[in-house]
Amino acid sequence: AGDPTALTGPEAAGAQLFRGFNCVQCHDGPLFTDHGFHNIAVRPIAEDMGRGAITNNPDDDGRFKTPVLRNGELHGPFMH
Repeated sequence: AGDPTALTGPEAAGAQLFRGFNCVQCHDGPLFTDHGFHNIAVRPIAEDMGRGAITNNPDDDGRFKTPVLRNGELHGPFMH
């Protein structure tokens, strides 16, 4: 909410990186997700079809749902 004392120094640095790398484009809102499906090219589509394997739509090949980042330290693994 704009309170400069709400984050520690390392947390504020992480938030700046998060915004700087444009992570907020997909990881936004209270759950840090847009609930959409995106291909960010983590792995070649031939290795992991993602949503395309379910929908059989070539436009969905390599797309995965934007994961929720809330309480991320409690979950894993990440990036497939």
